[in-house]
Amino acid sequence: MQPTTPHRLLISLIMTTLALALGTFPGPAASAPSDLSASTKASLPEGLLEAVREALGPQDTHAMVVVDDNYSIYLPIVMREFIAIFELQIGSPVYIPDERGCEHMGVGGKVYDSEGAPIVGLAVRMGGELGGMSIGLLDTLTGSAADRFGYGGYYFELSDEPVASEGTLWTQVLDPSSGLPLSGKVFLNTFENCEQNLVFVNWQQVGE
Repeated sequence: MQPTTPHRLLISLIMTTLALALGTFPGPAASAPSDLSASTKASLPEGLLEAVREALGPQDTHAMVVVDDNYSIYLPIVMREFIAIFELQIGSPVYIPDERGCEHMGVGGKVYDSEGAPIVGLAVRMGGELGGMSIGLLDTLTGSAADRFGYGGYYFELSDEPVASEGTLWTQVLDPSSGLPLSGKVFLNTFENCEQNLVFVNWQQVGE
């Protein structure tokens, strides 16, 4: 039985949803099924589920997935437990003086694979507030600050002076292609002194 309140979603979200749910992208419309079995469930990471829920509504359990003018399916949506692939490296974060002086404050570091080698090309995001002001969402890639921190290094410049904060800034590792989280959010403290104006945050791979 089909749901009585179908909703149309953006094609980009639809294709991402299908790829995650079914493990592949749908083929041509002629070879596609008319709908999904009632027993078929789409397991979505928390971030994507929130996007789907925002597009649908808190009470909706199905989305009408429109692939083209001739083919649509109904996709049941269920939550799955988020499993982090990266976690903070033991000993992180570390607070050190920025070698450039007290006119800077930022967060930098590396992301390491399960064998301890730095990874290049992963996305790292920062968000939250500093000094009572939102910093928005800041994104960078590992390897973009190799000139300062060596192979795989990343860096965010946050201020032109040290600013104290307590748990209002967060950082997270993301998949650079999909934007889906590969780690949980880690909340940081910062300090209003020149001996701790560089926050070094390293990540370690713990899953596949």
